[in-house]
Amino acid sequence: FSERNIFKRLKLLEHRLEDIARGQLTLVSTSPGEDEIGKIEEDINKVAQAFKQIHEELNRVIHALREGHEVSLNLEGLQGEYRTILESLFTFYQELFAAFNLIEKFAFSLESGDLENTNSNYIYELPPVFLKIVKRLELAKKNLLNILEEIKEILLKIEEGEFDIEVKTSASGVYGEIIQDLGQILNNFKKILKQIELTSMEVLKGNLNVRIPETDFKGGYKRIAHYLNQIISQLKMHIQSVERLLQK
Repeated sequence: FSERNIFKRLKLLEHRLEDIARGQLTLVSTSPGEDEIGKIEEDINKVAQAFKQIHEELNRVIHALREGHEVSLNLEGLQGEYRTILESLFTFYQELFAAFNLIEKFAFSLESGDLENTNSNYIYELPPVFLKIVKRLELAKKNLLNILEEIKEILLKIEEGEFDIEVKTSASGVYGEIIQDLGQILNNFKKILKQIELTSMEVLKGNLNVRIPETDFKGGYKRIAHYLNQIISQLKMHIQSVERLLQK
């Protein structure tokens, strides 16, 4: 009797607990008895059911996070620490999902060029690690907006014919390089325009010996200086020929 009704069933319970320890959460379909061992079998099934539900909820939440859509939490039948585990997991999922949404909105604002309408409304109170990332993105947006506003203002002044412009925004990294290159472009503009202005004033005074130093410029600026020098030389030769003609 003991071998059939006690030790054999206890051995099955031992194997069942070993299966649960190895992560095999398949429920036992046999109906437990009403004695003490039967109650233990029923409790083991409940433990396996709770573990199985936690495992399924965990997989569902991870899958939803990978797919990028929200899920609702299923806590039916769970109590105590099992319920607390799933609630903590779901809270973390909500925080992570909210942070990803903010990052996605920021990326979309960069893609569409609409940086001014990206004020973040925090749906959830993000934990420090996610809040730190979002704050850095907000700072990056602010720096980019400042540079774009600076470029916009400079281009507007150039369109109006005003070239005496100073770059005000300071930045580092790639942003700093953009500002530095923009300042260099403006300096080259102002330099060639200043030379043209000074040379024109001298020509109006009758000084046709003036020349723009071509070695101070490169590329298109150098060609402009060369053409202006050629125009002054040809004008000087023409005037000299007219003077000789008048002398004759």
